Amino acid sequence: MQHSVLFMKRVIKNLFLFSFLIFLGGCIEITEEITVSKDGSGTIKMSIDMGMVGSSLNNDNTKFDVSYLQKIKELPNQAKAALKDFKGIHNVEIVSDDKKGLYSVGFEFDNSSILNKAIYKVFGKNKSAFTPSFVKISKHKLKKTDLSPFIKKAFKNVKQSGYNEMFYAFISLNSIYHFPADVINASNIKSQQPDPRTVITKFTLDEILKGGFDFGNVIRYK
Repeated sequence: MQHSVLFMKRVIKNLFLFSFLIFLGGCIEITEEITVSKDGSGTIKMSIDMGMVGSSLNNDNTKFDVSYLQKIKELPNQAKAALKDFKGIHNVEIVSDDKKGLYSVGFEFDNSSILNKAIYKVFGKNKSAFTPSFVKISKHKLKKTDLSPFIKKAFKNVKQSGYNEMFYAFISLNSIYHFPADVINASNIKSQQPDPRTVITKFTLDEILKGGFDFGNVIRYK
C-alpha cells in the first residue's frame, strides 16, 4: 500500500512538472545555422531561445539542475571578447536578451579552418592538430563531427535525476545548413530538406545523452 502511494505521488509530481513546462512555452531551442558560399567561406549563427522557460527555471524553485543554462547565457559576451580582432572572422554580432530569453552569436568566416579555431576560442580553448574539427567544409561537401561524446562528457557533472531526464526531452538541438547548390545526399538519418539547398536535423538532448543517435552528418552538394 505504501509503495502504491509513493508511486502515485511520483506520477502526480511528474505530470505537474510536465504541465509546467508546456505552460512555459514548450521547449528550449538550441540552434546552429551555417550558410556556405561557393568559395568555402560562410556565416554561422549559434543561438538559444529559452523563452519563458529560461527566466522561470532555476535551481532553487524546481527539482531540475539547470546550472548549465547560466553558462549558456554567458556565451555571447564571451564570444564578443574572444573574437575581437580574430583574423579571418568578420562582423561579429551578439544578442543577450534576458527578458525574451534569447542569446546568440553570429559572424562571417573565411573558411572552415578559421571557423573551428574561432569556436574553440569562444569556449576558451585553442584548436590544435590533435583536437577534432566541429565542421569541415571542402569542395561540394560539409562534414559535421558527431558531438554526442562531448555533450555526454559535459553533462557528467550535472546532477542526474528523473526530473532532469524529463527536462532534457524539452531541449531541442537543431542544425541548419544552407548551400550554394542543390544537395545530393545527407548521411544522418534525421536529415530533412525543406528546400533543395537546405538540410536540417533536429534532436532532443535526451536522445543525445541516451546514445540512440549519431549527431554527425556528411552532406554532399552539387
